[in-house]
Amino acid sequence: MKFPGPAREFHISSDPAEGSPLWTARMTFADDPALADRVAMLGVRQRWAGESDCAPLSPDEQAEHDAGEQAIRASITRRLRGGELIARGIPDGRIQYEVIPPEAWRDVTVDWWESVIAVHGVEVRGIIVSPRPEAMEGAPGKLKSAASRGRGRSYAEADAPLVEEAVALLIQGKATGAQNAARAVADRAKGDSKGESKVDRLTLRIQSRLKEIGRQPR
Repeated sequence: MKFPGPAREFHISSDPAEGSPLWTARMTFADDPALADRVAMLGVRQRWAGESDCAPLSPDEQAEHDAGEQAIRASITRRLRGGELIARGIPDGRIQYEVIPPEAWRDVTVDWWESVIAVHGVEVRGIIVSPRPEAMEGAPGKLKSAASRGRGRSYAEADAPLVEEAVALLIQGKATGAQNAARAVADRAKGDSKGESKVDRLTLRIQSRLKEIGRQPR
């Protein structure tokens, strides 16, 4: 299939910053939040192996990470194909964000880390993924709750750099404990919750990270 020519109804008028880039959307909209958190943490360890006393992944952990990543990507692709999620991007030669039709995901090459896809030779960059508007507006309370949980679990990926920074503060002796380190970075944490809620969330992740690298949480 080819992308249709520019048309009024095909362009996105809303801010393309709303939604999640493809590389984080795989976590934001994962069906299994526990799996998404686990894969995210293993991914952080993989990237930081050999630094800050961070041990590399064991063969079993690497296999767990790879299988989990594959399952999460397959889940997101399935939901995009089914129209459950909406994707938009900028096709090569265009200057505006355009909706990517669900059928485009049936046979597509995906670069997850660059948020780029190639649909029958057409490169589409800057992929943004969002829930369908009708899933967010006027939906029953139960569905809204599920959507909120989906947004909440996306913080695992966003928190990861802050957690690493906080762990480095502890290792360097610049913070006195996990909570103290969490307070040092909480002002940059994503989310609508108040400061103390962010501190609590980060503290748990920092403690978990310390255990992973073999340091005793304080």
